[in-house]
Amino acid sequence: MNFMELKCSKEVILMITYSYALYSSLSPGMQAYLEGLTALHSAVAQADGYRAAGLHVRREPVESVHHVVRVHPVTGWKSVYVNPGFTLRILGVPN
Repeated sequence: MNFMELKCSKEVILMITYSYALYSSLSPGMQAYLEGLTALHSAVAQADGYRAAGLHVRREPVESVHHVVRVHPVTGWKSVYVNPGFTLRILGVPN
């Protein structure tokens, strides 16, 4: 299957749409502030939860740092790229 054949669920499409809408709804000052930030994204808690439930973990979890605001490479649209399931914290922002 190539990328163009990938079918997204309605939930995934809504999540992506909301991330663009969220960015667009922010003030210009907040947009500029967020564009300079990065976040720690981790799948460790998800894998630990699977193990605790006796379920198979398909791959070892990874942690990565990514921009809080990402830009679509074709449209140039900006979106907020964080979620409560995987984003542990925004780096450089005190708790």
